[in-house]
Amino acid sequence: MLHALKQYAEAIELESEPGFRPKEIKWLIVFDQRGNYISTQRLGDGKVGQLFAKCPDLSQPELKGGGPGCRHFLVDGLDVVTLLVSKGEPDTKLLQKHQFFLNLLQQASGVERFLECVWRGLAKSEQLAAIREDLSGRSPKAKPSDLVSFAILDGTGGQDVLVDLKSWHDWWRLFRKNMAGKKKTKKGTPDKLLCFLTGQTVQPVSTHPKITGLASVGGMAAGDVYASFKQESFQSYGLTQSANAAMSEEAAKLYTTALNHLIRERSIRLAGSRIAYWYAGVPSVPEECDPARILIDGWEPSGLITTQAVEAVTPQTEFQSKHIQAEGDSRSLSGSIRHANRMDLMDAQFRAVTVSANSGRVIMRDWMEDRFQNLAGHVDQWFQDLRIVRRDGKGVADDPKFFAVVAGTVRDPKDLTSATEGALWRAAVRGSPIPAHVAANVLARFRIDLIQGRRALHAQVGLLKVFCLRQTRSGISSMPNITTQLNEATDDPAYVAGRILALLGQIQKKALVGINVGVVERYYAAASTSPSLILGRLIRMALVGHLPKIPSAERQVLDRKLATLSAMFNESPKQTLTMEEQTLFALGYYQQRSHRYPLAENVAEESEQPVAG
Repeated sequence: MLHALKQYAEAIELESEPGFRPKEIKWLIVFDQRGNYISTQRLGDGKVGQLFAKCPDLSQPELKGGGPGCRHFLVDGLDVVTLLVSKGEPDTKLLQKHQFFLNLLQQASGVERFLECVWRGLAKSEQLAAIREDLSGRSPKAKPSDLVSFAILDGTGGQDVLVDLKSWHDWWRLFRKNMAGKKKTKKGTPDKLLCFLTGQTVQPVSTHPKITGLASVGGMAAGDVYASFKQESFQSYGLTQSANAAMSEEAAKLYTTALNHLIRERSIRLAGSRIAYWYAGVPSVPEECDPARILIDGWEPSGLITTQAVEAVTPQTEFQSKHIQAEGDSRSLSGSIRHANRMDLMDAQFRAVTVSANSGRVIMRDWMEDRFQNLAGHVDQWFQDLRIVRRDGKGVADDPKFFAVVAGTVRDPKDLTSATEGALWRAAVRGSPIPAHVAANVLARFRIDLIQGRRALHAQVGLLKVFCLRQTRSGISSMPNITTQLNEATDDPAYVAGRILALLGQIQKKALVGINVGVVERYYAAASTSPSLILGRLIRMALVGHLPKIPSAERQVLDRKLATLSAMFNESPKQTLTMEEQTLFALGYYQQRSHRYPLAENVAEESEQPVAG
């Protein structure tokens, strides 16, 4: 994995020199060439600043070893640079840091005259007070922790941002080298070891740079360490700190820079973790051909035939099959790649790492490698398996976003766990089966929503369909063929039992208009687990109490359909259904409920508002 990160950094030419790193700067303080304060400028949109690729930076050990008040050069917080504090007066420690920052500017002014302008400008207490006053009056208000740097007016109406200049780089490299020369080597740190990343004999760096961007998944705002061995039990052969994962400073900086870049630019947030991914072997992958993006965001097909256009000229049952086929053909990643003339992508390599953090340490939860071609096929299969007829029977539901799928497993998205989301992610990108415990959660949510009168989510039902298809495809169990819409040829007892309950619910609503709680809400839980104990009684209730109240034409069709479904039982339903059979019952119920017969053309449909998923 570390070698793959190294290759990624080298392929896109990431700046990974020790002593430098990208920083998000929110403010610029502008001076003229005489050191007179001109203005403060906000960078970015107020929430996110502007990213500068190569800013001077010291590691935490370097800051500690640099003496009292040791700070970064040229870029630091507003508190250090301007003595801006939330309330009260700056304390002694902050004053030390401010003076150290000014001393660095003074030392570097010999190699860049603009740095002398900044040093002289900040050294004037009245100008420093004016800067703080301007910052305090801004809206939204400047925070002491916001990063700030400097710009100098160039005399032509423009300005030079000092971070972008290269004139100070060599001075900064020499400054860090002198700092390292003064540092004492800790006991237990050997002179030379083989580098884990390059295989070369190197002087191992005592601590690796931090991984940032994991604060939302258990990490610390200041960053977290991937390779660190603090406990004595992990200090093999007397090696301390990062000598147990020996790397040169350059190698450690390289892999951490790559991972930080991926987390910032190419990562997906899941519950409790982030997935950073990339494609090796190609310069770039267009968004419309990126399987991971399509998986997360869902397909956005264009140019599809519309429901209204087809419905106007096509009989109902023919409309269903034609519309489903048209949408299925259009929503294909492989087709999109062919259309974009990017068959070269097929030889690329997909790589993804799942990370989180805990107590300042990075946790690598999963590592994934596969050919782009395989990934594209798995994502195509995921959406194909998920496709389900709409609740109203008018075509196929839109391909759901990944979050809509995982949200169908819980009552509230806040209840999602990294285990569930990770399992579904692997199922989507690897083509693996849905774990039984995830399917059980979806089934429970489907049942509860139905009993409480809420409509089933398309993504929720689609996931039940994925579970059934992949159980059979992987050989875990043998289940009947589950299609996108109702499969009237399937005689599986559990599937047929679900269809019968849906039909009984329709019959009751035709007979008793305006009923709020019907047979479905009352008996679904019992019928889906023990249909043989419930369905016979409900069928008799429909024959005696409901069908006679329906007009003759509709009554005959519904009576005939009920008789046909009842006759499909080659054997009586089991007294107790397994979880897999309860899933088939749910799919049979949903697809029967969504099926539109020619008879229903003149029957008022229930009013439905679109529901996400």
